[in-house]
Amino acid sequence: MLLPGDNVRWEAIDENTARAVVSNGDFEQNVDVTVTQDGQPTHVVISRWSNENPEGVYKLQPFGGYLDDFRRFGGYTLPTSVEGGNHFGTDRYFPFYKAKILDIRLLAN
Repeated sequence: MLLPGDNVRWEAIDENTARAVVSNGDFEQNVDVTVTQDGQPTHVVISRWSNENPEGVYKLQPFGGYLDDFRRFGGYTLPTSVEGGNHFGTDRYFPFYKAKILDIRLLAN
């Protein structure tokens, strides 16, 4: 989904963070991905249209999560611990989604 192409371009944010800008017509959505020195993703952040705030007003807010505990499955290294929530990167961050992946089975085509 995020391979560079007509609807996706990448921008450097800093030495460990890149931004994929996904477009559809006039609409653009940013996806910030932070990685370790060897390229393993540690967290992902998007702007999400939500009213999950004290004012109850819809607005763009940071939504994101952490990727951790990477293991190998069928030749792929994937995270087995994932958490995410609203207000990522702020003191109001609340990870309402938490998953511990026990097994991954890759299907043959």
